[in-house]
Amino acid sequence: MTLVRVYVDGFNVYHAIEKLGDNRLKWLNYHQLSNSLLRGGETLDAVNFFTAVWKFETRKQKRHQNYIAAQEAYGVRVHKGEFAKPKRWCERHERYCAFREEKQTDVGIAVQMLLDASDGKQQRMILITADSDQIPTAKALAAMPHISLTLAFPPGRENEARELGDLIPDRFELKPQRLLPHQLPRSVVVGGRTVATMPSVYRT
Repeated sequence: MTLVRVYVDGFNVYHAIEKLGDNRLKWLNYHQLSNSLLRGGETLDAVNFFTAVWKFETRKQKRHQNYIAAQEAYGVRVHKGEFAKPKRWCERHERYCAFREEKQTDVGIAVQMLLDASDGKQQRMILITADSDQIPTAKALAAMPHISLTLAFPPGRENEARELGDLIPDRFELKPQRLLPHQLPRSVVVGGRTVATMPSVYRT
């Protein structure tokens, strides 16, 4: 039996869906989606979701925490990075401005994949991203004969995924019609208690 471990670049998927304009796809059940990607003789071992909570606006922060609670209710392992506000030169204002940047996610994905690969177990890893920052990770895993790597890139991001996809022959696009059947329920209930609720803006 081949173990399958899934690694989701949360914001890479989110921004791809945002560009599509279909809010229903934002309420994804990553555990269920990952199960749908299994092949014969495989068993799902872990789903890892990498994100960072937006802390600059209360409404968005609460919605994100709600989504994280929903993922954890289904057994998804959530890895949290941070947002930072580095100052860089801004051409528009001709001065140094504070920018908001997500930190630790790319490194977190790479470290977790390499740690998981180090246990020596025969496995397939599914990387859900289009981010070329994972090219060194893909190169390192290619040297490990017990690892089979699959790239599942977010909808509409074929061009962005091209460079990474050149290193990973087993690749495909997660098109909207493949994502839509894997929505979380409107109310996520654990032990009789509602732990997360689909935001109203995601219902249409």
